[in-house]
Amino acid sequence: MSIFGIKVIGSSHITDPEFTTKIEKALNLLNTKSNSHLLTIKTYTQTIKATAASGANFNGTEMTIEIARSTFDASLEWLASVLVHENHHLKKFKDSGKKFGDAHKMSDKKAALQVMINEELECNRMQVEALKNVGGSDHEVKYLLAQKGDHFDVNKDGLYDSSDYGSRTW
Repeated sequence: MSIFGIKVIGSSHITDPEFTTKIEKALNLLNTKSNSHLLTIKTYTQTIKATAASGANFNGTEMTIEIARSTFDASLEWLASVLVHENHHLKKFKDSGKKFGDAHKMSDKKAALQVMINEELECNRMQVEALKNVGGSDHEVKYLLAQKGDHFDVNKDGLYDSSDYGSRTW
């Protein structure tokens, strides 16, 4: 199914029509309450797909936002704001040609981690803006503002690798 020109694809993780219906509601919410964010999503995201873990996927031929069940099951406002967050990662990649600032190419792993944290914090700022625009709860806004930007390093070893990705619960 296509919504606002974006392919929306359910899967065994979240089947259609449940997935497409709620994603459509989230995009419509952005359209009415935070239109500039929807316009940016339409510019940089080709696909929104149900997967095991949420994130921005710029490894395939299409710029894809992946949404996991726990993110999907959150409030509609939170889901809409996550779409903005993940799209900002895609935008940064398309604008710079670098995945997370090319942190994976850096020999100084502490500096690489900081580059990734800085990008997460930037994406969080975009998400907070969208979350406020669409009427997210005070609890959701406070939760997001309290984040340190290192949530991707699930095992807290100072690296972002497949172990972290496989351990995601969102």
